[in-house]
Amino acid sequence: VCAAALGALVLTRAISADPAAEADANKALVTEMYDEAVNGRDAAGLAQFLTEDFVGHDPDGEDIDRGTHVWGASMVFVAFPDGHVEILDLIAEDDRVAVRWSFVGTHEGPLDSLPATGRKVELDGISVHRVEDDRIAETWEASNTLLFLQQLGVIPAE
Repeated sequence: VCAAALGALVLTRAISADPAAEADANKALVTEMYDEAVNGRDAAGLAQFLTEDFVGHDPDGEDIDRGTHVWGASMVFVAFPDGHVEILDLIAEDDRVAVRWSFVGTHEGPLDSLPATGRKVELDGISVHRVEDDRIAETWEASNTLLFLQQLGVIPAE
């Protein structure tokens, strides 16, 4: 009887769940993260949007944890103090939010071992975020790293 009641409760919640409302809430969360933390260059604020066990999946196959992700973002915030991400497209389904974005910034501070070049960069990319309990639990990101390094003058353009 208890199992049947529990099953009915779960089924009722599943049926009454509004997928469109969940998608809208997830899109709002991701938009808020970009607006407040990323464009606000607030590493501590960024950390608040991520789960404790956050995993960032890089295109090179390396997975990074929450601390490493926030540390990397803080380096970008210092290197590009005028950096700005514009959301070009935002698509959500279930627990995933896909963002097509464009970054523009001037390299005015050190980026790891690379001293400031004073060069402006423009970079487009795509990130897919998985939302869990109103926080981002995973991110997959792809952008043109070669173009980025060419714009900084690290790698020749031709």
